[in-house]
Amino acid sequence: MVRRTLAGLLFLLASHTLASDADYGAFAAWARPRIVRLDETGAAFRSLDNAFKSTKLIGVGESVHESEPFLSFRVRWLKELIQRHQVTALVYESGLAEAMAADDYVTGRTSAVDWNAALSGGYGHLAGIRAAMEWLREWNLGAGRKRPVHVYGADVPGREASMLPALDRLQELTADQPEVKRLIDAVRPTATLTAAPWFRPAQEKYDALSTEAKTEWTRNVNALVEGIARLKAGDPEHLEWARRVAITAQQYEAMQRLGAFSDAVPREEAMANNLMWILGRLKSGERAVYWAHNAHVQKVPVSGPALPPGRFASTGSKLKMLLGPKYFAIGLTYGGPSRDGGAAVPEGSLDAALSSLSTTAFVLRLDADSQPASVAAWWSEERPMRFQVKHLLLPVGPAFDALVYFPGARAAARAEP
Repeated sequence: MVRRTLAGLLFLLASHTLASDADYGAFAAWARPRIVRLDETGAAFRSLDNAFKSTKLIGVGESVHESEPFLSFRVRWLKELIQRHQVTALVYESGLAEAMAADDYVTGRTSAVDWNAALSGGYGHLAGIRAAMEWLREWNLGAGRKRPVHVYGADVPGREASMLPALDRLQELTADQPEVKRLIDAVRPTATLTAAPWFRPAQEKYDALSTEAKTEWTRNVNALVEGIARLKAGDPEHLEWARRVAITAQQYEAMQRLGAFSDAVPREEAMANNLMWILGRLKSGERAVYWAHNAHVQKVPVSGPALPPGRFASTGSKLKMLLGPKYFAIGLTYGGPSRDGGAAVPEGSLDAALSSLSTTAFVLRLDADSQPASVAAWWSEERPMRFQVKHLLLPVGPAFDALVYFPGARAAARAEP
């Protein structure tokens, strides 16, 4: 009873705050009849079916990592997409080199996997992720045998914190190429010296290197990529993977050298480039799903108080240029107290606007063709949207093709050690 009363008060508060927005009334009148509630009927999933007929990549975001109900929604919808929409690839915001081990497991090439190592960046230790991987393995070895679903990572090695996973995988892929070992050995000492559990200390270690050491590392990494590109002998599939993994090592070096928030946005460029390579591996009519933060999925540049000053091209904005309407972006957000710190939904935010539409979870497609001018103007205004513990500023209409709203969020369950 107390919970229902609190939800009602939050609903009224959000409605009262937004009433001062001149275009809010038009937005609410347009949106309320179009929301499709998330329930056991699956109607919310089917409401987007016609949008996927011409897509190649479906980006599914989240406003806070490692959270429910985002994770459960993603997993449930992934199964629907696989069974009904010829989705044959799941791509994580994890290191490309590391995720190769996850793919080996779900496709049956191996019988065991270290999930924490295979899905870096917080995915591998979640119970829901591991259960989803077990489902994928069963699917691939059973009903999906003729069209197996592969698992990929789109990120730089170590999810910004270490080049070593890429070098280790290269060592395996080119074990019969002694000339490559010399190139890897030239890169490894600095990679070891700058590795860290997370990206900030890794960047600090790199910044502490001398100018001469940085220049030599750049030269050695480039020589590694060029050396592997010249390889001719060996298994063609292994060679293709070796070339791509070497490129991710180069992407990592560029990210540290240029800085993640430089104008070049090397990490976003890397993920977009890796995603395009993955899409190139799909057969005609097949699709991929990309799981990442809203900030990577969104189709517009990223800015706001949660980031350094400026506007930074997102992975999604690059995908929009490369794929056009073949890329469909979905943002996931929530109302109620903040998952981190318990702060209330900020006034004037997208989260508050969605909270005012319903007290239950729903899907809303942002179909521009059905919007009157006043609604299109509301969607085009920059407004806050939750991002981890703070907020981004973005025009939501150009950023996403659909939104999924939940009345609250909590930490996702972790797997047993």
